Amino acid sequence: MRLVRLPAGPLTVLFAALTLGPLLLLTYLAIARSTNAVEAEAKARLSSTAVVSADFVKSELVSLGEIVESYAKRPLLARGLQTTSLPARRRGLRQHLRQHLRQLQAQRPGIAIAFLVDPAGQLVDIVPETPSIVGKDFAFRDWYRGVTSTGETYVSEAYTTAATGRRRVVAAATLVRAGRPKRTLGILVAGYSLAYVQQFTEQFAREQGVTLTVTDQAGAVVAAPGIPRHTLTSEAEDSAVVAALAGKTGTVDDNGDGKLLAYAPVTGLGWTVRASVPDSVAFARVAGVRNSVLATAASLALALMAGIALLGLTLRRREEAELRERAALTVTEGRTTEFDFQNPDRVLQLNSGPVRGADGVLTGRIFAVRDVTRERTAERAKSELVATVSHELRTPLTGILGFAELLAEHEVDRETRQEYVQTIADEALRLKVLIDDFLDLHRLEEGNFTLSLEPVALDDVVCEQARFYRAQSNLHTIDVDVEPGVTVLGERDRIAQVLANLLTNAIKYSPEGGQVRVSAKRSGSCARVEVHDAGIGIPADQQRHVFEKFFRVDSTDTRRIGGTGLGLALCRDIVEAHGGRIELESVEGEGSSFRFELPLAEGVHQATGLRERVLVVEDDPAMAELLRIYLEEDGYEVEVVATGEEALARADQRPPAMVCLDIGLPGRLDGWGVLAQLKSSSRTAQIPVVICTGLQSTSRALALGAAGYLSKPIARESLLDEVRELVHGRRGSVLVVDDDEQVRNFFTETLTREGLDVRVAASGAEGLDMARERRPDLLMLDLLMPGMDGLSVLEQLGTENGLSDIPVVVLTAQDLDPDERDRLRERTASLLEKKAYSAHELRQVVEQVLAA
Repeated sequence: MRLVRLPAGPLTVLFAALTLGPLLLLTYLAIARSTNAVEAEAKARLSSTAVVSADFVKSELVSLGEIVESYAKRPLLARGLQTTSLPARRRGLRQHLRQHLRQLQAQRPGIAIAFLVDPAGQLVDIVPETPSIVGKDFAFRDWYRGVTSTGETYVSEAYTTAATGRRRVVAAATLVRAGRPKRTLGILVAGYSLAYVQQFTEQFAREQGVTLTVTDQAGAVVAAPGIPRHTLTSEAEDSAVVAALAGKTGTVDDNGDGKLLAYAPVTGLGWTVRASVPDSVAFARVAGVRNSVLATAASLALALMAGIALLGLTLRRREEAELRERAALTVTEGRTTEFDFQNPDRVLQLNSGPVRGADGVLTGRIFAVRDVTRERTAERAKSELVATVSHELRTPLTGILGFAELLAEHEVDRETRQEYVQTIADEALRLKVLIDDFLDLHRLEEGNFTLSLEPVALDDVVCEQARFYRAQSNLHTIDVDVEPGVTVLGERDRIAQVLANLLTNAIKYSPEGGQVRVSAKRSGSCARVEVHDAGIGIPADQQRHVFEKFFRVDSTDTRRIGGTGLGLALCRDIVEAHGGRIELESVEGEGSSFRFELPLAEGVHQATGLRERVLVVEDDPAMAELLRIYLEEDGYEVEVVATGEEALARADQRPPAMVCLDIGLPGRLDGWGVLAQLKSSSRTAQIPVVICTGLQSTSRALALGAAGYLSKPIARESLLDEVRELVHGRRGSVLVVDDDEQVRNFFTETLTREGLDVRVAASGAEGLDMARERRPDLLMLDLLMPGMDGLSVLEQLGTENGLSDIPVVVLTAQDLDPDERDRLRERTASLLEKKAYSAHELRQVVEQVLAA
């Protein structure tokens, strides 16, 4: 026995690859995962800071409102307002009111102005004194609308006051009430200077180690680093502000300024807070973690390399010792001999070898006889199979190469060119079927033949195959008798393969043409499918062999027709793998009938054909009726509601296919609120929403999750185009990742003709980059690629936000075991074998996945 089966050099390289390769992979994974963990921690910490900052801002402004409330409840203030409403105002009581206002202004340093207005919004008095505006109407201010609509203390949007100094303020307003029942006597307002909001915000930001930006309910900047002193700037279109105004909390990785940003709403006030820190600060720990992992990995790599070097030296010395030993023991030896003895029934093998004593001297020979009949029979069958396969494969290849050369070397007219191209396509299809049969046979013999069982509409499969084979022969008529609604449990492609084999035989063995009948009906707990032809038939003594591998009926006609003898054997194995059986009846010279049974799929219901339902949310009866007519004429079921509350209730009770949403709705919930709540609920978040409004707020609609935006007046075709695209799906974009250029070209040509947006990548890494750059609707992924293979791409996609739910169709020429198939089916939408699909089948799979 040899000590070393491989030379020392290659064996050392193999050990190095098996040890250092996993170490490199583990190092990469450790760096990636630790980096992700540090980044996630930084985001969580900053998001928490944003929430705490929002609570701090809220507490400051709520305390301001509480101060104003306490002054509004003073009886003397109410009495003064009652007196000042009379025509004859007494100077003493007016001075008394002004004293209350001065006390309120002095209550907190940030209060820039304090004033009273009557219930209609006219200014009664103000501190500091500004006589020019006393008596003017301020009902247009946000603080007036807010406090009168809610009846509660209200903190307003930022604005520039008309009082002396024209400062930028936010107002805390509350109602002054008295009497039984209580009636409103006026409104007490305190204007809080934005300079003080800026001051306490900056102080809190320094304590937290972040930069804070505060906006009011209209998106105007209230406090931010470097904010201009005398102007109000708006950031209402900023995506983070829009999200926070909708009540959401989150982070933004890269806003284009090298900073990590978190946002949060100021609950109860409708304001927002954004906290940001430079990326270099937020992710400072990433470099440290990466360096630590690399240092550890480098130490382990050095230790492994030293061990591998020692192992290589030891193996080399053993190899040299073995060579010296063999050279020392080399003596003249007798030859081992082998002979075959054959008779009509058996083949015997005689083996003879030398026998040596302990001293190595030849003392005799030993003989052994073994029966090798089965091995020699198998070898002959293998030789016959090779000859048959060679003939069957060379025939279509000859046609393909011959007509391809004619096209390349000769100028022919368009009709002749089309005829040549069709012949090449037909021979290529024939070659594909042959290769499929041989590979399926290999899987069956290796035990790797697996099925993906699911409910299959049998009438669809039968009619599809009948339509296909009608186009293959002008001499035959194919009649179909199918019971509707029969659903079997099986794999659709395999059932189609059985039907295709039987129909091919029916046409092939009816060379004179004639009628071919296909029927499919229920038969107890099974479905029975029968294919009958009026062809040459099968001799009775050979019928029991027709389902055996490589068996071909021996007659003059069948020898002329040819074939591999695999089709019916595969049919039997496929049907039996489904739990069914296949049988035949045939009369030589009259025709054959092949029948097979498949188990029914219990409890499977067919599609009911219900129309897609659209929920229209519109308070204008005329507009609602117009939208209903447009949509119903196009075949949709329409439900109309007039308020936001009704819309949310109906969408939750019975989710529609899509929602047409107006913004200006009656009640406390407008269209923006409806949209925000629809997108925040897991039950309704996936429903596409189209905003139908006269307002110009496209960016806000899209930021809140709207799928489309239509401006009133709405044209019928614009509405229907939008609805059709969202309900039935657009054509979609496909990213093909395959290292085979011919496969990429085939996919591009086939799918582009279907109106799809097709992009291609030649490697897994390139495919990931293209998916990150622009997310595709469908990913076609090869498994076997150099560098990053398909499984690595799938693993990486599963870890990335926004890419983990991309539908994936896996392409492979690899024989997969059942476990591998199950793992792939859990992550992918479909599995295509490169040797087992045509352009038609490819289009079907892509359309099914995109439609789903």
